[in-house]
Amino acid sequence: MESINNAEQSPDDYDDMGIVVVEDEPEVDREMINEMRRAYLEEARSQDTSE
Repeated sequence: MESINNAEQSPDDYDDMGIVVVEDEPEVDREMINEMRRAYLEEARSQDTSE
């Protein structure tokens, strides 16, 4: 019987290695997301009033 050792597998043996992103400043990203939401809502409101 063969034993499989994960340490012996090469990175090419994995189906999905994926990418891991570590957020250093999550507060900045939240501010950016909120600003994008505000811009979207403002645009939607301006289109709504022009109809």
